[in-house]
Amino acid sequence: MHLFKYEALGNDFLIVPNPGAPTMGPEVAATLADRRRGIGADGVIEVLTGDAIPEMRLFNRDGTVAEMSGNGLRCLGHFLVTQLGYGPDEFPVMTAAGERRYRMLGGDAEEAQGSTSMGTPEGKFAPEGFAVVSVGNPHEIHFVEEELSVLDVPTLGLLRQHLYPAGTNVEWVRVVSPGRIEMRVFERGVGETLACGTGSVAAGYAAHLRGVVGDEVTVVNPGGELAVSFDSGVAWLGGSSALVAEMDPARRLISA
Repeated sequence: MHLFKYEALGNDFLIVPNPGAPTMGPEVAATLADRRRGIGADGVIEVLTGDAIPEMRLFNRDGTVAEMSGNGLRCLGHFLVTQLGYGPDEFPVMTAAGERRYRMLGGDAEEAQGSTSMGTPEGKFAPEGFAVVSVGNPHEIHFVEEELSVLDVPTLGLLRQHLYPAGTNVEWVRVVSPGRIEMRVFERGVGETLACGTGSVAAGYAAHLRGVVGDEVTVVNPGGELAVSFDSGVAWLGGSSALVAEMDPARRLISA
């Protein structure tokens, strides 16, 4: 298979283009994403390009299927524009969470700025004080006052998984100012990551529900900043993406 590796704020993905029927399975995805015995990534995206609208099939690092990834979608959009000639205007991408849209805002094949539609978030605050939000995939958001660096996110994230039959993504959020929040995230099927696009949207939406941010908010992930905005209820996510490497079917590195 022909592989491309992209990253968005350190959240990295292997992209496998496929003009035919789906072929990627959980075991192959987990093998590819393994950081010691495979190539290594937070997720694997098989993109089906046989129809008019490309389709994103997303696997977590452990091989489980995920509905949606904001950073993954931005990496995929970057790939589709610069490697396969999609665009240059905004175009749709089908995901397991429904149709999303990508627009490349600038850059080239190596690095780009892009924006993706993220659907209409839904959620509420639980009696315990945390928020439960869906961005096509599930999130549990905890607002904290302490510095995020003191939190044992890997342990805390694992402890929350048993409460949800299919697992959940968990975010810890600290409000910095009316238009700025900080976040750390535990992603189901992966663990703690440097950034999470859907998590940033979920955190921004929960902060919006709480009344501490408006329709635009900067979400500071450990890997960098993402821009989240809400337009008539629809969320948009903006940020960078970069090509890390391209590998041919013989596993020879073409570029890095």
